Amino acid sequence: MANEAALAAARAAYMTSTGAELHQVTGWLDDALEAAIAAYMECAAPGWQPIETAPGMTDVLVWWPLVQLDDDGDPTDEVTGGGAFVSELQGNYWIEPDALNATGDHMGDDETYADGPSHWMPLPAAPEAKGISDA
Repeated sequence: MANEAALAAARAAYMTSTGAELHQVTGWLDDALEAAIAAYMECAAPGWQPIETAPGMTDVLVWWPLVQLDDDGDPTDEVTGGGAFVSELQGNYWIEPDALNATGDHMGDDETYADGPSHWMPLPAAPEAKGISDA
């Protein structure tokens, strides 16, 4: 369900621009506005996206799965966790963050990071630049 405050604001804006009264718009307009607000919110803040849709040659936040190792020390398909890292797709390869090398059978662990990330999302905007005394 769309945010109630956003729905009320959109309803008020429609009523102001068209001169419609509340009883004329309740129901059909709320459904349309709710769908539009939900679609906008999904586009504005998409969350994790499939890795196949990630842009190339730009830093993004990626989810790199942690997978179980079998008895021979080879990665399995069993995901046991993961981590979020900043990375970049260059050609067909993701730049591996150094932290990925801190686990694996070579470290005596039972899990290791997968060969590549599974999901991505855009990095948030940088904080507003302020002086040290303003922080």
